Amino acid sequence: ELFDLACGRGEAVLVPARLDVAALRKQARLGLLAPVLSQLVSLPAAAAVAAGGSLAQRLAAVAEAEWDSLLVAEVGGQVAAVLGHGSPEAVPAERAFNDLGLDSRGAVELRNRLAQATGLTLPATVIFDYPNLAAVAG
Repeated sequence: ELFDLACGRGEAVLVPARLDVAALRKQARLGLLAPVLSQLVSLPAAAAVAAGGSLAQRLAAVAEAEWDSLLVAEVGGQVAAVLGHGSPEAVPAERAFNDLGLDSRGAVELRNRLAQATGLTLPATVIFDYPNLAAVAG
């Protein structure tokens, strides 16, 4: 049955696999899902927002002096998720994205994640215009 289904598809490569979708969603909510698997699950917008609310709500809830650290943490979390790291602390703020292994596909994914987190329309070149975590957060 799978063979017949595969023959009728236009994709170049198909992989039949039994996946624990609930576990994949949990990893995605925690930002731990490997980037290669990110297309397999989708999260409702509300679930994708951190427990503390949207980024705008979190910024509004803290003093302006704390905005930089909050933005670095948010951007660091997004970079860590794209690169497949377990935590934002694994991403040095001053290290260039290309030195961290971020390629053009990862740059697009990061731009999309940042746009979703901020609600802003970001240019495709944002990661090249601001080449490290500190520059993007600043």
